[in-house]
Amino acid sequence: LLRAVACTAVCFGFSQAAVAAPTGYSLGDNGRTLVTMSDLANPSAVSGVSVGGGVTLNALAYRPMTAQLYGYSNVNNTVYLVDPNTGAVNSVASTADGTSVAEIGFDFNNQVDAARIVSSAEDNLVFFPNNSPPNIARFTNLFYGAGDPNAGQNPSVFANAYTNAVPNASSTQQFVLDGEWDILAMLDNNAGTLTTVGEVFVGGVPLDFSNTGGFDILSMSEGDNTAYALLTTVTGTGLYNIDLMADGAGNVNASFLGAVGPDFGVLDGLAVAP
Repeated sequence: LLRAVACTAVCFGFSQAAVAAPTGYSLGDNGRTLVTMSDLANPSAVSGVSVGGGVTLNALAYRPMTAQLYGYSNVNNTVYLVDPNTGAVNSVASTADGTSVAEIGFDFNNQVDAARIVSSAEDNLVFFPNNSPPNIARFTNLFYGAGDPNAGQNPSVFANAYTNAVPNASSTQQFVLDGEWDILAMLDNNAGTLTTVGEVFVGGVPLDFSNTGGFDILSMSEGDNTAYALLTTVTGTGLYNIDLMADGAGNVNASFLGAVGPDFGVLDGLAVAP
């Protein structure tokens, strides 16, 4: 907390003492605008600033260890530190063996303070900010494990999120959203194994969503996990709360919080900062 509050503008951090409520961040205008949802209970109220340096971002991640916002670009396979107030970016790490599609998930594992990058093309990468220099490494491609209801199906994961989004979490579980099969699944980190939790339903009706959107988990303390999903359907883009466990019928229930404002086009990616 002291590090975040004392951080200068160069650090691109959040002053947690000045933040009154959880804030959502997404990307508009095809990744060229950083969009802020200052009130997650009213996602139609959005504001935006241009992403600096002509950079196009495809995903965002909040890092609890340092209270900073990061972005990933599929254009040049680079992780950037992002100023949430101005949209300015600083390059942190790049790789020649990166993603090949724009549908990207990006989130920090808060037990090890490293961020996983996944894609709808089954990519499975990890950004290590604490290495010297910081780097991005590739691991086993995503797949549904033997015996899973979706074994043999090609995954189309576009979003991921870890539970216990607090510094130095004692444990964590990674969840993903698959836009091809409209399901929530768990991901076994570097092994790439996906385990289906269930198909997503809203009000008892299956929800058909695309690979454009985002997913993040807000934890005010360890064990307190509220999952938010930014999902795009035929009716538009909306913000949802989503259960992380299936009900007795094997379905994952989500609740609609509201439509997202259309000022910056279809939004992609989601990071929630406490």
